[in-house]
Amino acid sequence: MLRKGGGTSRLTLRRLDVLLDSLPGESLYKTAIRNALSDDDLVEMAATPPTSHGTWSHTDLLLAEAIDRLGVVAWALHAYEKPPEPYHRPGIIRGRRRARSNPAVKAMIEAIAREHAELHSYTIDNPNG
Repeated sequence: MLRKGGGTSRLTLRRLDVLLDSLPGESLYKTAIRNALSDDDLVEMAATPPTSHGTWSHTDLLLAEAIDRLGVVAWALHAYEKPPEPYHRPGIIRGRRRARSNPAVKAMIEAIAREHAELHSYTIDNPNG
């Protein structure tokens, strides 16, 4: 149940949002979110630089390291005038603060919470978590 302070489970809407946001990109939840977006929204999201980070696997980190090293080799062979910038890693945001939660996702979570409360005959004490 979602109650003020999370009740005995300590699960608030904010905590649920944090848990869902930290799921991997290939999770069913994130896939459902992407499938619910229009083509225009997907194009806009793809054109927007990342403002937050998620978990990267060890393989992802090794691949980023390989990209960086290949860039240095290419620079050493005079393919570039100056050393290339390191490949973007999660958690490194240059010149920007981390974005707040997506309002559309927050609204979807609140709708799910209201539907759950109605289905199980209880009220949500604090919908904002």
